[in-house]
Amino acid sequence: IVDATDNSSSPVIKRQESLANWCIKPITQNKQPEINKKLLNAIIYGNLLFKIVENPYFLDFLNELAPNYNPPSTRILHTEVFNSLFSSYLSKKFKMFKSLADITIVLDGWQDISKNSIYGFMALKEEQEHVLDIVNLSANRHMATFLKEQLEKMRNDFKNEYPNIIPV
Repeated sequence: IVDATDNSSSPVIKRQESLANWCIKPITQNKQPEINKKLLNAIIYGNLLFKIVENPYFLDFLNELAPNYNPPSTRILHTEVFNSLFSSYLSKKFKMFKSLADITIVLDGWQDISKNSIYGFMALKEEQEHVLDIVNLSANRHMATFLKEQLEKMRNDFKNEYPNIIPV
């Protein structure tokens, strides 16, 4: 093949692309869980419903992108994929805690759209912030002593494994 726009005396030889580059490649068994985790992250961080994976328009969209990808059902996504992703997140988080010193547990409270009292417990160190737990405390009165007890309970839950955590 000669490039017609080239003014040099020698022709440019281009290699012909392989037909394999134009074929739809099957998704391997190792790749499927990785794609499912990315789908779950898109759903979670996009604040979408898990049921989107059963929406016919979404399925049609996925089929256009990758005809050989079969998304997991809502049940599989919500149980198996979510549990796998969450357990790997917890494992990384706990490994990270072991390497930190002088961590402080703090809490922050807010109301969700249904007016439930939600509290987030976080571990802080300098510029780092790590979520320990998010709990619904709507059934309890939010007096200072109650919140202090919740902080102490959180510290006791982590005290044996992470003695460097100090509630404030």
